[in-house]
Amino acid sequence: MNIKKTLLLLTLVITTFVLSTGAYADFTASDWAKGELDEAAGMGIIPDSLQNADLTQDITRA
Repeated sequence: MNIKKTLLLLTLVITTFVLSTGAYADFTASDWAKGELDEAAGMGIIPDSLQNADLTQDITRA
């Protein structure tokens, strides 16, 4: 296998792993919500304002 094909394959494997594990989604959430949040993060629909957020905190009107 030539170098270009090897690099392409490696890139695809790493990308698939990162997307499937939700490794880029960095927030604290309750166990019951983590699956759905990881799925949403995989689709790219978690807003930047929730990155590094603690989603277990009480909500406020502020």
